[in-house]
Amino acid sequence: MLLLSASYYVLSYYRLSFMAIPVSLIYLIIIFLTPVGLTWVERGQCDIYPALAILFFMFAVYESKASAFILAAFFASLKLTIAPFFIQAFILYLLIDFNYKKLFFFFLFAAVILTTLLIFPQYSIAFLTSVFSVPFVEGITLVNRMPHIVILLIPFLSLLVYLIPLYLSPRKDLFLKTFLPYSTGLVAIGVLLPPTSWEYRTICFLGFIPMVIAWLNRYSWDKIYTREFISLFLLFLVVTFHGFWFISAIRPAWEYFIASYIAFYLAIAVISISRINTQAPH
Repeated sequence: MLLLSASYYVLSYYRLSFMAIPVSLIYLIIIFLTPVGLTWVERGQCDIYPALAILFFMFAVYESKASAFILAAFFASLKLTIAPFFIQAFILYLLIDFNYKKLFFFFLFAAVILTTLLIFPQYSIAFLTSVFSVPFVEGITLVNRMPHIVILLIPFLSLLVYLIPLYLSPRKDLFLKTFLPYSTGLVAIGVLLPPTSWEYRTICFLGFIPMVIAWLNRYSWDKIYTREFISLFLLFLVVTFHGFWFISAIRPAWEYFIASYIAFYLAIAVISISRINTQAPH
């Protein structure tokens, strides 16, 4: 209900409230009619909270709303599974066209998370303990599939490969144009980095859907880039949610599932970085 309400609010803000019913149907189909969604329900997981954090964070970045940053931080603090993404996102947000208002939003976001953790100290300690002393490595993770140094470098490389051309570009408007698409790729690659990560973690991508619709409406004039992105995003959702039926019948299943995440990130990186480097006229 929180996700449905938040989605309706964001869509209404952009005068796209007529999309609330289709978006709601997409949520219900993904959660109750796909193997990944049903696994998420069966295991009683809480990945709707990261989805809400993503939704409000994207809304906050594009509209510079302090209240949205507060909500994003609150929901992010309830399940910190995609915390590395928010670190990367804020680095990009602060360094591109820096101003003190953005710095205020960052401190506000950090203060809300810290306050939430302090309010529930016993759960915070348990969470941090589980993060730093994982008893096993399992699921869609790269930890046991790549050298440790590579796992450490991936967040930095995935940040720099986008930040450097964007920072050097004289057109700062390209940040907002490419930020949301590239963020979907960052979340995809970030899901693979924890020692334990499962297929139902993909539920957090539901938080992108309302802002993807608003983004498509804002940049509809750039038909090539918008079509490239929406095609990749929809294909990724189909493969990771519905396609898991076919992938799960293959052995080893996890390798194919991981490959879909990596392929999605690489494709998003290519179209977004090339959009920055081509300097297409506005």
